[in-house]
Amino acid sequence: MRILLTAFIILWPASINAQPHSMVCKFHPTNMYRSTENPDGGKSEISKNYLIQFILNDGELIKKEMHSQGIIETKMKIVAANDVYARKGNIIAIQSNDLFAEATLWSISFERREVAVSLGFSAHYTEGGVQWMQCVSDK
Repeated sequence: MRILLTAFIILWPASINAQPHSMVCKFHPTNMYRSTENPDGGKSEISKNYLIQFILNDGELIKKEMHSQGIIETKMKIVAANDVYARKGNIIAIQSNDLFAEATLWSISFERREVAVSLGFSAHYTEGGVQWMQCVSDK
């Protein structure tokens, strides 16, 4: 019994982190952002029909953008995930395009079913502000 209990305690965090999370999100239509081209800020023009699915499974985060032309799948790098928060699916991830020296920071909560996106950092442009997404679990 003691061996079983010890094995359970050792494997418990790994088994929770292995639990998959998945949700589908859409941008909030009234988001504002600032950019090099628009320093005074502008309203987000992202269609509310534009959906993104996030899948977190065994420490791997996949983002699927659902366009009318098809689905674009991107593997994202998790950069911060305190184990206590990560078990509930609360993480910070980065999406980067090394070819163009661009990066976007994402704060993702499968627990609260919401996502915040800092629009972008780049060697050749800067966009600031946050886009907020409402999500629904797709389990």
